[in-house]
Amino acid sequence: MKSDEQLMESVRDGALGQLSVLFERYHQPLFKYCIAIGGSAHIAEDCVQEAFRRTLQYRKSYRSGVFKVWLYRIARNVAMDLLPDQPAPEPDEAPYTGPGPELLAISGQDAKLLRASLMCIRPSYREVLVLARFQELTSREIASIIGVEEATVRVRLYRALKALAKEFKGLTLEQDHRNEQHNS
Repeated sequence: MKSDEQLMESVRDGALGQLSVLFERYHQPLFKYCIAIGGSAHIAEDCVQEAFRRTLQYRKSYRSGVFKVWLYRIARNVAMDLLPDQPAPEPDEAPYTGPGPELLAISGQDAKLLRASLMCIRPSYREVLVLARFQELTSREIASIIGVEEATVRVRLYRALKALAKEFKGLTLEQDHRNEQHNS
């Protein structure tokens, strides 16, 4: 089985059919990344499609390196192009497809509250959290994707986890209060 880098080098050199193998490997992880930072399945689908279109368009610019980082950088640029003019949408009502380990560990209402909490934190925090926890990328890979130092990634991740915990606690208390009123 060819590595991602070998496949992309083949695409760069004209074997365009190899892009379908890369698409099969990466469309779901990219979708999860884009939906987590954008909150909308529709926007996430557009991001993934545009990211692969740009991958094909800019294939000649690929220089041997970690393909995943190159692809995520493209997807991030696409997301930044599509998202800035849009207010942060409410998370989709449909269940989050392919949850990460954190969402698998919790159930039902807590998962909804966690998704809502994730959408409440700063986009720069949400992005590093999604890349680190849900996409399981290293600090070095994330730094390369978003164009900052590794130390900055670690600081943002720490702050993101604190912000997420604070938002989650607030939403949980709010939910508990509504439940108490409903049961009274």
